[in-house]
Amino acid sequence: MNEDVKNFTYLNELIRSTENDITLEYDIKMNRDEFDKFPEGIVIDIDDLTIDGNGHSIDADEITRIFKITGKNIKIKNITLKNGYSTDCGGAIANTGSATITKSALKWNTSDIDGGAIYNDIGGKTTIIDTEIENNLANIDGGGVFNWGTLRMINSKLNWNKSQMDAGALHNGGMTYKSSISKHKLKDEKDILLNNAVAFIENCDITGNVGRNSCGAVLNWGRLQVKDSMINHNLTEKRGGAINNQRSASVILENAIIKNNVSNKNGGGIYNLGNVKVNKSTFYDNFAKNNGAGVFNRQTMIITDTKFLNNTSTKNGGAINNESGTVTLIDTRLHRNEAQYGAAIANKDQMTVKKTDMFNNNAENGAGMANIGQISIKKVIFFRNRAEHLGGGILNFGQMNIIGAVMRNNMAKCGGAIANNGQISMEKTLLQDSHANKSGAGIYNNKGTVSLNKTTITKNVAKECGGGIHTCSGEIIEDNCKIEDNTPDNVHKK
Repeated sequence: MNEDVKNFTYLNELIRSTENDITLEYDIKMNRDEFDKFPEGIVIDIDDLTIDGNGHSIDADEITRIFKITGKNIKIKNITLKNGYSTDCGGAIANTGSATITKSALKWNTSDIDGGAIYNDIGGKTTIIDTEIENNLANIDGGGVFNWGTLRMINSKLNWNKSQMDAGALHNGGMTYKSSISKHKLKDEKDILLNNAVAFIENCDITGNVGRNSCGAVLNWGRLQVKDSMINHNLTEKRGGAINNQRSASVILENAIIKNNVSNKNGGGIYNLGNVKVNKSTFYDNFAKNNGAGVFNRQTMIITDTKFLNNTSTKNGGAINNESGTVTLIDTRLHRNEAQYGAAIANKDQMTVKKTDMFNNNAENGAGMANIGQISIKKVIFFRNRAEHLGGGILNFGQMNIIGAVMRNNMAKCGGAIANNGQISMEKTLLQDSHANKSGAGIYNNKGTVSLNKTTITKNVAKECGGGIHTCSGEIIEDNCKIEDNTPDNVHKK
């Protein structure tokens, strides 16, 4: 053997010595004839032990796991754990005790079941600080880490890990998390974070992950909080490029950046079946092949003080698609999003939108908003939105209540500001300087009902008719309104 390399027997003897603090002076590499002695790796069943790698490595040579920890207060630091292999769980470490890993690296480890690098079992406590977990493989779940106990990660990275089924980086069952996750390649529902209990993610980067089933980055079944973090360049074949939040689960995003994520179905940024709260965050350059490039919702979402920029879906909801459930949107900016219907918002159920701006969105229909559900709009600005066909600002087939909105410089073939085939109640709202390439620059009403109160419709221009309002077999109810200076006429009834 190389004089600078010692074997597992040597390390085991150090651990079994009376010393509570061990500092390695050599690299450690397993010999093949040691397997019978360490079929589950070196068992650490004592308490209060510190192993300082001193910059050295422990190499299991793809023969067995490195450590099986059952003891309490085990500290591992300044070390690289590599080429561990387990026919069970935990390629490098399987823990049922309590362990802290600091300033270390876990690389090229493999498990045939769960936890390519680390398996933290029920009752186990694992803390990971300033550590890189990368290029590990689990043939079932948790390419980097599989956790059923308590896991805390601080200033760490999970990079390029892979699982053949679920959770390319981390399958979680209850943790406090503060780390960086990037470039995990997933085969089938192998998502970066599969969280069955509680997770806190702070100051993290979750980057370059690919999942073919549930999501590209984070799959949440419990309570998830993401703060001051970035989730970007993740890809899924199905739902939730960045986050997939399941039924009865909850997500809180605070000052997060969700960007450049891709879903080949729904929810480029977030796919939600549970409860989501978003505050002071940014969604930009996300893509969904179907619906909801920024957000796809089926349950409950509250979004405040957030930006949705340059998100694109090929069908509905470039920024937000509310398929079913309730969305509340307050103090939010939706700019330069694209979709077939509802570039900024597509709604099929219940929405409340307050103090929000929708600028420069582009769609075939309903560039600012496409609605077949119920929406309450208060103090919202629609500006320079463009629809190829109907509704530059709004396309409505449902019910809308609009108070104190401003709609300026929007454009469509029909309904430069609004195209309506449902019911709209509008109060104290301004429709100005919008354009229709055909008719209804201000409002195009086709078999719908529009009730106007203290509303101004002025300086809108249609090429054919209905500069202010064009109505076909519908009803326009006016009370104390100003409809004036529109071109070629103020109101055209057909």
